[in-house]
Amino acid sequence: MHDDQSLSNALQQTLRKSGIDAIGHAGWETHFCHFYETRQDLIDMLVPYFEAGLRDNESCLWVASGPIGVEEAETALVEALPDFKDYLTRGQITFKPASDWYYPSGTFRADHVLAEWVRHERESRAHGFEGLRVTGDTFWLERTRWHKFADYEAHLNRTLGQYRIICVCSYCMDRCTASDVLYATRISSHLHGERASGSSCKARVDARTRDLEVLLKERDEFLSMLSHELRNPLAPIESAIEVIRRSVPEQSPAAAASNIVKRQVRNLLVILNDLLEADRTVRGMFSIDPVPVELSAIIDEAVDAMRPAAAQNGQTVTIDGLDRSATIAGDHVRLNQVFVNLLNNATTYAPPHGHTDVSMVVGDGEVRVCLSDDGPGVAEPLRDRVFSLFVQGPRELDRSQGGCGIGLAVSRQIVERHGGSLTLERARSGRWSRFVVTLPCTPHPVPAQPAADHKLARPTTLSRRILIVDDEPDIVSALLTLFQMEGHEVRTAFDGETALEIAKTFAPQVVFADIGMPRMDGYELARRLRALPANAKATIVAVTGYGTESDRERSEQAGFDLHLVKPVTPPALLEVVSAAGDELANKS
Repeated sequence: MHDDQSLSNALQQTLRKSGIDAIGHAGWETHFCHFYETRQDLIDMLVPYFEAGLRDNESCLWVASGPIGVEEAETALVEALPDFKDYLTRGQITFKPASDWYYPSGTFRADHVLAEWVRHERESRAHGFEGLRVTGDTFWLERTRWHKFADYEAHLNRTLGQYRIICVCSYCMDRCTASDVLYATRISSHLHGERASGSSCKARVDARTRDLEVLLKERDEFLSMLSHELRNPLAPIESAIEVIRRSVPEQSPAAAASNIVKRQVRNLLVILNDLLEADRTVRGMFSIDPVPVELSAIIDEAVDAMRPAAAQNGQTVTIDGLDRSATIAGDHVRLNQVFVNLLNNATTYAPPHGHTDVSMVVGDGEVRVCLSDDGPGVAEPLRDRVFSLFVQGPRELDRSQGGCGIGLAVSRQIVERHGGSLTLERARSGRWSRFVVTLPCTPHPVPAQPAADHKLARPTTLSRRILIVDDEPDIVSALLTLFQMEGHEVRTAFDGETALEIAKTFAPQVVFADIGMPRMDGYELARRLRALPANAKATIVAVTGYGTESDRERSEQAGFDLHLVKPVTPPALLEVVSAAGDELANKS
C-alpha cells in the first residue's frame, strides 16, 4: 500500500490538468498542437488551458499574436477568472507580443527563443511554481521562415524533455497549407481535435494532404491567371488616357474626362490588388525589404496620393507634428500601402466636407502615428472583427462607400511584420475613428541619395530605340503612340519570334515585353535576347499581369532587368527609359 501511495503521489506531481476536455491530464514535456479558425476558437481553447495551470500553481506565459493581442488575451482571462488579478499580482502569468518574443531584434533566432523558454522555466521554479505552461501562435510566421521554424520546433521537443514545461502551439487554419497540417501532426505530442490511432489515421491524413496540395496548386495557378487577365485591359486604358491628356488643352472637357477615367482606373487597381493579394498577405506569404527610411516621407507620399479623392467630396486632410528625424527599418512600398489604405478608409467613410488628421508622436524607442476622422466610427459589434478579412460596416444598397473589407486586414499584417502594431482606439464620445500605427524606431540614419538618382525623375530628352512586345494590340498601340510623342524610335512585335528578328537589326536600347504570350513566352524571349551580341547592354523590362514573388524571381533568372506589373503608369514607363539612358551612358 505504501508503494502504491508513493506511485500515486508521483503521478499526481507529474500529470497536470490540461484544461482541454479531449485530453484530460498530461505530463510535463507535452507539446500540444491546436488548429483554430476564429478568434473565439482560440479563446475557448486557451482560457481553460491557462485556468488549469493557474489553479495548479504553474507559472504561465501567453505569447500573443494574430487575432488575439496582449490586451485581448488578458481581458479574456479577466472575464473567465474572478480572481485573475491575484494571479497577475503575484507574477504567476505573463503576456508577451510575438514580436518581442520570437524576433525582438527583427530576426527570428531559434537558439535565443529556446534559451528564453528555459530561463522562464528555471525562474518559475525558483519562485515556488511547479513549472511553466506556455502557448505560442504561428500567426506571425511568414512562409519564407517556415523551414527555419520547423527546425526550431524539433529542437523544442528535445528541450521539453529536460524541463517542466507544457506547451501549446496554435495554428490558424486560414494560414496553413496542407503540408503544414501534416507537419504539425508529426511534431506534436498531442493533436487537439479528432484523435485516432494506427496506420489508417495516417493514411487518411496523407491522402487528404495530397488532395489539398493539388487544390492549393490549382488555386494558385488560377489566381495567377486571374491577375494577368484582369490587369491586362487596364494597361492600354492607362496609356491611352495619358496620350489623350498630352494631346488636348489642360482645361478642355477632354482633359477633364481623361482625369476621371484615370482616377477610376487607379481605384479599380487598388481593389484588384487587394483581392489578389489578400490571401497571400494575411497568411504572411509576402516579402519585405526593410531599410532605414524616414517615416514622415512615406506619410507625405500617402497623403499626397489621397488628397485628390478627398477634395472631390470637399474633405480636408491635415498633417500635424511629423518628426522629420524619425527613422524606422521599413519597406517603403509596403508601409505606403498601409497609410494609403488607412487614409482611403478615412476619406471613404468621412462625411462631405469632413476632416482627417494625421499626427505623429516619437518616444521610448517607437513612433506612433494616429489617423483620426470625423466619420461615423466603427459600430461596437464590429470592433473586435474590424481587422478580419471581408468585414465591413452596414452596406447600403447604393454601395456608395465601396470597398471589399480587405485593406485593414492586409495593413495590420504588414505593420506586424515590421515589429509594430495597428490598433483601433475607442471613441470617448461622438462619432469618429482613430487608427494608431506603432513602429519601432531605428538609430540608423537614412543614407543620402547619390546625385545621379535625381536624373531618374526627369524624362530623357534624347531619342532611344525602344522595342515593344505584347500579344495585345491595344497595349502595343497605346505604348507606341506614347513613346513616339516623346520623340523615341519605336518598333513593335506581337510575338517573341518576330521580336527576335527585329532585335537583330534594330538593336533596341530598351525592350518592354509581356510574359504571357503564345508560342514563345517572355521568359524565353528574354533569354534569347540576352544571347544576341547587339542586346548585351539593352535594358529588358517585363511588363506583365503576373505579379507574384515567384513570377519576379523567374523574370530575374531569365534576364529581365525590371519586372513591372500592369497597369504601369506612363510616367513610370518614361522614367524607366530615362534611367536606361543613363545606364547605357555609364556602360559605354
